[in-house]
Amino acid sequence: MKNVISRNFVTNKPFTVDDIAVESNIPFPGERSMPDGKWTPLFEKMKVGDSCMIPPSASGEAIRSASVKWAKKKGIEAAFRVRKLPDGQRMWRIK
Repeated sequence: MKNVISRNFVTNKPFTVDDIAVESNIPFPGERSMPDGKWTPLFEKMKVGDSCMIPPSASGEAIRSASVKWAKKKGIEAAFRVRKLPDGQRMWRIK
């Protein structure tokens, strides 16, 4: 079948580009519900040398990326590192 991009997860029928409806005049929602990000309160609490355990389900790369954006937005030099340990993940503020 031409242009199959996926399968419907309920019916398992092929899903093609032609099945996608293009709509006009749908307003973009604007700002995110958490404009500062979910990790912001934690970044703001931590001083250089502090560390904390973070949930194993949290992506270390996502946290690192969020910390870079946070520091840039605040106009400060800050750096965090996340390491996997035998008992979970730990994040340190190193700068």
